[in-house]
Amino acid sequence: MSNDKKINSDDSSLIYKTSTSSSPSSSSSSPLQQKQKEDPLSDKLTEYPSTTSLGFGVEDSITVVVSIEDADIKSKQISPIAASFPFDQKISNNVDIYDCCLIAIECSKHKRLALQKMPNQCYYLPITRFNIVTDSFEKIFNEFCESNTMSLPKGKFSSPELIDEWRIRQPKTEQFFTRFIFKTIIETDEKEKCCIDSDTVRWLNESDLKNLQDPMSKNILVWGIEPFNILHNSQQQKQQPCNILKELQFEDILLFDDKNINDLIDSVIDWTELERKSIYNEYLVHCYPSQTMSFPAFISFSFKLSILNHFTPNELRMMYRSFDRNNNFAIDFQQLIIGIILMLDDNDLNHRSPYWNEKRFQSLFNYYDLDNDNQLNNEELYNLFKDYYEKLDSFLYDRSLIPAWMNEEKSRKDYINNMMQKYSTNNIVTITQLEKIMNVLSKSYTKLPHMWQLLYRMPFNVLTYASVTFCYRQTFQSTFPYYTDLNINNYYIGNNNNIRCENCSKNRFALSNQVICLSLDGEICDIIRLEPFSERSTLEFIVDIPDDDIYLLTIDVLVRLQRLSLFLFGTEIFRTSSSNNSNNNHEELLRNWFFPTQMEMMETIRIIAQTVMEIFAKEERCLKIKSPCYVFGDLHGNFKDLIAYSQYFWKCSPFLNTGRYLFLGDYVDRGNHSIEVIIFLFCFKILAPNNFFMLRGNHEIRDVQRRFTFFSDCQKRLNVEIWDLINDCFDCMPLSAVIDDCIFGVHGGIPVSVTTIQQLNDIPITLSNPFQQNSAAWEMMWNDPINYEELLLLPENQRKFINNNEKGFCRNFKRGTGYLFSENAVKNFLRKNAIDFIIRAHEVFTDGFNFNSQGKVITIFSSSGYSIPSNKASILLISNNKIRIIRT
Repeated sequence: MSNDKKINSDDSSLIYKTSTSSSPSSSSSSPLQQKQKEDPLSDKLTEYPSTTSLGFGVEDSITVVVSIEDADIKSKQISPIAASFPFDQKISNNVDIYDCCLIAIECSKHKRLALQKMPNQCYYLPITRFNIVTDSFEKIFNEFCESNTMSLPKGKFSSPELIDEWRIRQPKTEQFFTRFIFKTIIETDEKEKCCIDSDTVRWLNESDLKNLQDPMSKNILVWGIEPFNILHNSQQQKQQPCNILKELQFEDILLFDDKNINDLIDSVIDWTELERKSIYNEYLVHCYPSQTMSFPAFISFSFKLSILNHFTPNELRMMYRSFDRNNNFAIDFQQLIIGIILMLDDNDLNHRSPYWNEKRFQSLFNYYDLDNDNQLNNEELYNLFKDYYEKLDSFLYDRSLIPAWMNEEKSRKDYINNMMQKYSTNNIVTITQLEKIMNVLSKSYTKLPHMWQLLYRMPFNVLTYASVTFCYRQTFQSTFPYYTDLNINNYYIGNNNNIRCENCSKNRFALSNQVICLSLDGEICDIIRLEPFSERSTLEFIVDIPDDDIYLLTIDVLVRLQRLSLFLFGTEIFRTSSSNNSNNNHEELLRNWFFPTQMEMMETIRIIAQTVMEIFAKEERCLKIKSPCYVFGDLHGNFKDLIAYSQYFWKCSPFLNTGRYLFLGDYVDRGNHSIEVIIFLFCFKILAPNNFFMLRGNHEIRDVQRRFTFFSDCQKRLNVEIWDLINDCFDCMPLSAVIDDCIFGVHGGIPVSVTTIQQLNDIPITLSNPFQQNSAAWEMMWNDPINYEELLLLPENQRKFINNNEKGFCRNFKRGTGYLFSENAVKNFLRKNAIDFIIRAHEVFTDGFNFNSQGKVITIFSSSGYSIPSNKASILLISNNKIRIIRT
């Protein structure tokens, strides 16, 4: 199966293609597969999972390729160069940087450099690894010449001369690496032809390199700026000592002499030093061995940031030019970060300083100044108004607010000509004049958003997305130095020899102030700001799956349920065509999950229930779970949402994922597919018992189910015996969990009957009637937090009781059973158990989440459309010492 789509139908210079792997038996191959058969480099194209999915799992193999077609190549008399490269691939496939040498080979006659074709099909200086201790430049160069990796003309090479030495410390490893550039000049024999291009080598002079570096020329084939600098600065380099060491550390990266720029960097919300290091590490590894980011590197980095589909090729070129404040066709990390900050939405900033306003407007002006002459001509101003109209068209619900003259190209041009006659000189608009034109438009049409609000914007908070993506991956790969492993009498000795007690050595958590919103396709469509909190850390995981009958049976059930979801929630076309091709017992097959008979389906459910019951019975009443961990609230038979979660967060399969999944209870009742939901989760619990964890909620009780829908559903579709067997599983379920020794998870709330987490493990394993058998278990399933506003609604005697009661509990008047717990109760529980947060479910809220006790109690609800008006669904991601809210 293949899927090809252009980023911009009006610009054929940049084409985005994705191709998922197809069966070998397929009768026809995709265009991309046919191209790969013809392309000898196709075996070097790497396959990556989609970075727009938040599940971080391994999806079907996807190869992404950018194609470039440049109509101006012939006019510039530059021989055509291979015009495609996989833009999700770096110049090398290393996950870390390394000591290396770049070899600059210059033709003495024509002053051209030899550039080698790299695996990503860009051209760059030849790269060789270098061991500082054992290797010499002469040795490396001789080995390079003998390897015949490049077809070079015969001639005399000068002794290699060191012209650049760059030393960098990689944040991920905290180790220093050095990149050397040494130069040799070749003098060819008189009879020998020099500077001959081949499939793997291009000889380019300074003018060629300058043209190829310019993103507006649509030639994006040179990976870094170093080749151009070598030729451009050759005279200056001869006059300077060649062994001057340039050393760069992370502490130097985001420090400026200008205080205004430092304040601009600090204006980003919730961006910790660890997140900065993670993003810088990704930038460094991505661009290495180049010091800066060229335009092809920028294109591929945009893919990692998941913004490539949001901008056309020309917009990406214009964006790169606006980031390049030095106009040297290269952007460093500082320029990249500042450029992104200036494109962020106002809501993603702590404050808008006058300096930020000034720099943002300057960048917006540079963005539309295509010829880089510090003024806008008629065509450039028209592009600005055209973009504004398109933004309005997609932004406004009421299109009648858009002025009539904006809807037609001719009338827009007439309006622009009129503005230029009034406010410009010689049909040229300066930055000051542009500001006047924009203000006039805003005053004339007050109901329209200002140009400032819509133009030159990122689709979401890219820095937050980058920190989520890169920090999450580094959770499993990084070697950031934390505490040493030395443990002496329950005290830890850190790298700085400070003695830490066992409680102090635990990771402390903080609530992230970003809510990540997903579209139906699983892509990030928005990031909402909450109140900021603080930060901390996490670890790793691997699971193997045994291959015996119960696992094969469980996988078979999952396949049937996935197939059922296509019939239930697939497109109307799919459901109609499937229905037309089915026989008369189509509905019965759906009801029986495609089993031939109902008896076979019930027997399968019985085996699954008996198996999962044994797993629950062996678990502690209070589970201990390590992050990264996704936490889900009430599902209430919402099979559609559960299927979506499986696609988002463990699509590849549970036993290949590195994360954990904690469900807080209330799987059944009220929804239309309670049986499917609970068996679906039981199957994953069997397949990956150390990844999937299920707590008991107040609807996993027989008496409650009789009053709602699960009992009647089982009566109609199964039988009472199967219903009772499923409830036997509920009777053995754990009741609470602790994540990383810092976060307490429970369905309802903290109990009044016990005060410590250790006491929870004394609760009996089988609780067929928790109300009579154990008070603490009942309370954890039914208790609710109470805010100050709700406290005022209590009868005066109850209000006085809870205020005067040190424990902070009172009878739960909302449910008629259990208790309400106040902020005092929360403080006591957190302090006594050395816990930072309490995560619970049990209550529905419009946004799918809510906070109590100053953010220390977090309520999540994971079934959308449950209430009227319809509510959103949310889950939590606990990773990298952050609690992140993900709203779907």
